[in-house]
Amino acid sequence: MTATAPPFRLKVDHARIDANFRPATYTIVNALFNQQRLIGEALHLGPEEAAVYTAVSLASVQKLVRRAQLPDSFRGLDPLPANMVGMISRRAVAAATGIPRETVRRIIAAMIARGQLIGVGRNAVRVARDNARRENLTDLPHAMMGEILHMIEELLRLEVLVEY
Repeated sequence: MTATAPPFRLKVDHARIDANFRPATYTIVNALFNQQRLIGEALHLGPEEAAVYTAVSLASVQKLVRRAQLPDSFRGLDPLPANMVGMISRRAVAAATGIPRETVRRIIAAMIARGQLIGVGRNAVRVARDNARRENLTDLPHAMMGEILHMIEELLRLEVLVEY
């Protein structure tokens, strides 16, 4: 699977951001807020739990998706080999989310008990294998992309994003 270049490119018009500060900021923050809500709803998690889960999820796949060439077999829903799944410490989750360490510890313990996360070693965690299917998250990226598309369309309407 090779990505093709888009038919046009967008750039930020910084002067238009200043001229449209409130509507542009509202549009961006609203899209981010709605994405956070979608994640929480999909996983039946409150906001702090969703933030913790998101931080762990990102750490679990970041070393894989940052590779220059992502093998096709790792692009879909099939569970990744254990050696390809990253982990993150509870301390790093607290730092990434801004949530107090003790709260992160309690949230992670509850998620481990529910099978959403797996403890690795003494202090690290990662997302459980096949979580996307098990948690029925396959529709989540579609809903999130809808929010992103809506945001882009609104920023284009405000002329904050412009073609070049």
